[in-house]
Amino acid sequence: GALAYTARPVPFWPAHDPGGGPLADVFALAVHDFRMQTFFTLAGFFGALLHARYGTLGLLRHRFARIAVPLAAGVLVLNPPLQALWLVGDPRALTAVGIDPPAGPWQDMLADHFGAGRWLLALQPLHLWFLYYLLLYVAAVAVLTPLLYRLTGTRLLARADAAFRWVVAGRGRVLVPAALTFPLMVPMKWVVDTPSRWNPEWHIVGYYGAFFAFGWMLYRQRDLVPAFGRRWRLHLAVGNLVLLPAMLALIVSGHAAEKAGAQSATGLKLGAHAASVLYTWLMITGLWGAFLHW
Repeated sequence: GALAYTARPVPFWPAHDPGGGPLADVFALAVHDFRMQTFFTLAGFFGALLHARYGTLGLLRHRFARIAVPLAAGVLVLNPPLQALWLVGDPRALTAVGIDPPAGPWQDMLADHFGAGRWLLALQPLHLWFLYYLLLYVAAVAVLTPLLYRLTGTRLLARADAAFRWVVAGRGRVLVPAALTFPLMVPMKWVVDTPSRWNPEWHIVGYYGAFFAFGWMLYRQRDLVPAFGRRWRLHLAVGNLVLLPAMLALIVSGHAAEKAGAQSATGLKLGAHAASVLYTWLMITGLWGAFLHW
């Protein structure tokens, strides 16, 4: 909803109200930096619960019914009207799904697009991409499960569990995950990239897969759930009063430097990524603790 009111128009959003302002930009950027990361952490946590309860085949059946079927229905139901809105509001937005924007009156564009069947070629997951990527992670679980079972009772697994406990129970539960997430952001632009097509973007698969894997590990040692949300008030305060303004400043100044061709753009971009991953994990731990508390 906020995307229609940003000061800087969003390329893939066909409606833009000239009466908007920068607060909508700040809100959209802030939410973009933790909403799906939190989702995939929870998806990994409850995915591990389903796997423990029903096994691999049961997990696949459950996720097919709850994820694959809604994804297919959502794409078929939501895509056509969305494409129509793009054609009427801003045909250039069609480039998001790899379709060259047509020219002419919108009535002719609609008739040509839907009459010639081009809308079928433009069916993409779009804003339902997170369901598609979740299916990829479930498939990875099914493939890796036989291999991971062989680690049961080994020193390697014991050390991995001990390291995870040390991170979550200690003061490094934000810094260590942020440091591990940072390299996955380096290939991205100024903010976390968002996929929209069926072709997986592997750097994004790896990025959100890290949150899914973290949630999965947390369920395996779920006695750590309260510890993961400790100091949630401090985390939310530092995240929104310190890290978010720093990230915004780095993105704005870095984007301007990049346009001007300045060499400082690379350093500012890395700084923005560092602030981003710290903000992300502060928000995840902060929201986790807040929801446990309330």
